[in-house]
Amino acid sequence: LFNAALESNMTIVQRTAHSLPVSYLPKGRDATVSWGGPDFKFKNPYKFPVMVGTYYSASQGTLTMSILGPSDAKIEKGVIKVTGKNGVYTTTRTVGGKVNYTTTSKYGVHP
Repeated sequence: LFNAALESNMTIVQRTAHSLPVSYLPKGRDATVSWGGPDFKFKNPYKFPVMVGTYYSASQGTLTMSILGPSDAKIEKGVIKVTGKNGVYTTTRTVGGKVNYTTTSKYGVHP
């Protein structure tokens, strides 16, 4: 869900990385949710409603999530870049040539 929100230019309100790398996403592209603990929150910045779409493939063991809007909606996709230095991974989203979201991840450290 974090990646779908990130790629569709949603406003990321709250995001916490996993404490350890996950096998199903590159470092810096994960978000954790835990009952009573960290949560992932995002806000729709557009003037039209959006829907979270999910697709599960049992044969492939994958879950795909998308942010969907009206067919004529202009959802401006960003360019997502992750850089790593000294064990810290910085994820940056650039839209229209301007950075509009940055977050960092450091694995192996429990908050």
